Amino acid sequence: MTTLPSYMTSAFPRFKELAVATAAAVMIVAGAAVVADTALSENPVTAPSLTTLAKADRLDSKLPGSCHGQAWGDWSSECLSALTGNSAGTRIRTVTIETRNVEEATSTLLRVAAR
Repeated sequence: MTTLPSYMTSAFPRFKELAVATAAAVMIVAGAAVVADTALSENPVTAPSLTTLAKADRLDSKLPGSCHGQAWGDWSSECLSALTGNSAGTRIRTVTIETRNVEEATSTLLRVAAR
């Protein structure tokens, strides 16, 4: 804690309280001036209005006939060959490997191609 010189405490015994009260009063007056300036200004700042677009039709999809009715990413081999233009690829056998972490009580699954 800072101590005041003796000449200040003898002439103004409550100098610290007076300084804090003066600073608080100055801040209150400055805050009131900012609020009054904002409220009474002729060009107040407003948020820009948003324009909403009407809902449009979906784009026409140009999927081959063998792909209709299939979910995206879950395509049959016939659909994939029609999309890519390649002949249907060979099926690859996969193996799932599980690793367990007992400390964290988790398990991780890894799917790899079988040899």
